[in-house]
Amino acid sequence: LSIRAALAASDPGNTGRQRDLSASYDRIGAVLAERGELDRALEKFRASLAIAERLAARPDATSATQRDLSTSHDRIGDILVDRKDPTGALQAYLASLAIRLRLVEADPTNAGWKRDLSVSYDALGDVLIDSDAKGALEMYRRSLAISTTLAALDATNVGWQRDLAFGHANVGDALVATRDPAGARTAYRASLAIREALTKRDPANPVWQRELAALRAKLAGLSLSQRPKLLGP
Repeated sequence: LSIRAALAASDPGNTGRQRDLSASYDRIGAVLAERGELDRALEKFRASLAIAERLAARPDATSATQRDLSTSHDRIGDILVDRKDPTGALQAYLASLAIRLRLVEADPTNAGWKRDLSVSYDALGDVLIDSDAKGALEMYRRSLAISTTLAALDATNVGWQRDLAFGHANVGDALVATRDPAGARTAYRASLAIREALTKRDPANPVWQRELAALRAKLAGLSLSQRPKLLGP
């Protein structure tokens, strides 16, 4: 970090050196976050954000520097979620969303930008789910629409198929929160079908097995909650 900071300070106009320094702050922040040192992690991520903001504001800024800025906002949002600051997290995720909307508008065929946008909608849904279930549902549905489009482009893309499974499950969670068990069941079953297909491709994958088991547990819990209650004597 000290070497990159010195190099960046010696040539402030060098975009590469500035991005390297920003990346160093991000790596240190990630390690600190993993250790649970959230305040220190937030400090590093904000230092990275400051650099990303300067680079994105330059006349020669590229889509890559804009994406860097959106990712910096996301990292700060993630830390603020962990610090139980949903208001701050929401602001960070909205800042990221605004950038990603512009990137998609400028290049509608870029699948990477679209996936980033779906991630932003998911993050917003995650923040809203406890306080505004209907708002969360809207965000999850926007993300799901993007994931559906991407998954249809390439049925062999495992990452996009997994995103689609998560999208359906997130919508299901929001429908449970809005007291729509029938809709939630439909969403969970759509996710289940995808997860079962993925697991068949790689039965030894422990992550997919855990995700499949968790989804089946949600469906089972939903069914139990809908059973008629027995009347007492």
